[in-house]
Amino acid sequence: MTENMTKFFKLINILLNVETLLQQILTTLNKQQELEQEEEWMDAYEVRDFFKIHRSTLYRWQCEKIIEPSRMGRKNMYRKSHIQRILEQSHRDT
Repeated sequence: MTENMTKFFKLINILLNVETLLQQILTTLNKQQELEQEEEWMDAYEVRDFFKIHRSTLYRWQCEKIIEPSRMGRKNMYRKSHIQRILEQSHRDT
């Protein structure tokens, strides 16, 4: 086998490994996206109503990274599971 053939087969092997890695990444991203779609979301009004807080309090919590919204279109949306964790944590702290 010539040196060029050896290099060619090594290159093919590398490309196959890259393809395998890309497939794994794609599978992981798809699973993550499915989980996010299953997640329940709340808008700012629902969060404020849930905690019985003013709009400025929600804004302050966002600035302090207590709660982090995800932008969906023109709205800030909040994961319900994250909201529940904040509530549980606040009960433990009191």
